[in-house]
Amino acid sequence: MLKKKLHYSKWLLSFLLIFGTVLSAEGGLATAAGSTASSVKASVFVAVNDKLITYDQPQPLIHNGTLFVPVASTVSQMNASAKYAAGKLTISRGKQALVLTVPGKDAILKNGRTLVSLRKLTDKFGYQISYNAAQSLYRAVNSSASLTDHQLALKYSTYIKEHKKTAVQKPSTGNGTTAQQGSKVIYITFDDGPNAGTTRLLDVLDRNQVKATFFMLGNNIASHPSAVLRIVKEGHGAACTA
Repeated sequence: MLKKKLHYSKWLLSFLLIFGTVLSAEGGLATAAGSTASSVKASVFVAVNDKLITYDQPQPLIHNGTLFVPVASTVSQMNASAKYAAGKLTISRGKQALVLTVPGKDAILKNGRTLVSLRKLTDKFGYQISYNAAQSLYRAVNSSASLTDHQLALKYSTYIKEHKKTAVQKPSTGNGTTAQQGSKVIYITFDDGPNAGTTRLLDVLDRNQVKATFFMLGNNIASHPSAVLRIVKEGHGAACTA
């Protein structure tokens, strides 16, 4: 599909990307280099509430459009525990339990270590996910957080700058990954919103972990404040055109 020339109109390109026709652009696993938590260079950073998690190896990675995180380091920050038996990983917190098959759709193996879908963890244990594109920082946040996303970004800006992978940069796909060589990158924008359909668009973007930029009109901002709040909270670009 993507062999078509990029003469398609912007709205058609946006539609194709939202419904996953270009999500396969990233073919492999994005891993970070390094040997220790203090020296590792990362492509993606993950925080739980007010704390950035410093992983050893493997690092968080995006596979088939899903962000996977090392289970032990991540669930401990959620006050949960993990136990493996007979091909099943059970992650527990109080009376809540998430059971995953390893390996499986939501739990994969990398260098003998188990990584799980961050989205599965947040959905099960009551967190929301925010995303800071400039820092490639995903944050699982609930009511226990004290810092805003902006304050968290400032708190860890030096660490992220020092540890962010600085290899030859490829175009960003907008969801924390980079495009494979030879693939096309499409930047999604929506104009003249928000409107009654914006919530449905955001739902689809969220399911596919895709980011977009929304160019909004002043009167529409006033009419749909909850949509504007969600656009910003979920890490999309926002701009006012009038």
